[in-house]
Amino acid sequence: MLLWVSSMWLLCHDPYSSSVTSDACTSTPMDVSNVHKFKNKELCKLVEEELYPAAVTLLEEYHNKSNANARQIMGTVNDVLKYMESYSLSMPGACPNKQLAIDEIEQRNGVLLSVSSVPQPLHRALIKRVMNVGTLVVGDEID
Repeated sequence: MLLWVSSMWLLCHDPYSSSVTSDACTSTPMDVSNVHKFKNKELCKLVEEELYPAAVTLLEEYHNKSNANARQIMGTVNDVLKYMESYSLSMPGACPNKQLAIDEIEQRNGVLLSVSSVPQPLHRALIKRVMNVGTLVVGDEID
C-alpha cells in the first residue's frame, strides 16, 4: 500500500517525536507497531491531511474515477488507518529499511508529492528531517 510505504519509513526513522516525550530525540529507529502506539497523532495527521487526498487524486487521474468513486474505492481515512495498523501489527518488530526507502523515494513518496494540488508540508518536512537535508528534490520539485 502506497500510503503505508510512504509514511511508515518516515515515522520509524524520524528522530523527533512529540508523542513519546516532549523533547525526545533518538537515532534508534522505532518499529512499525510502536509508531501506531507512540506516533499515532503524527500518522493520522500525515494520512488525513496529506497522503490520503494525494492518493485519491492519483486514483482519479490514473483510473478515470470520479471523486465519489475514488473515495469509495479507498475507503475512509479511518479505514485506511485501520488497514495500515493491521498490516503493521502483522509484522511486529519490523522497521522499514531507511536506505532502501531513500533509494526508492521517487516511487514511494515522489508519486504523492507530484500531486501539486495537495499541499504536503508535513510530508515534506518529515522527509527533510529524516534524510537530514535542507533542500528536497522529489517529485520533480525543489523545496
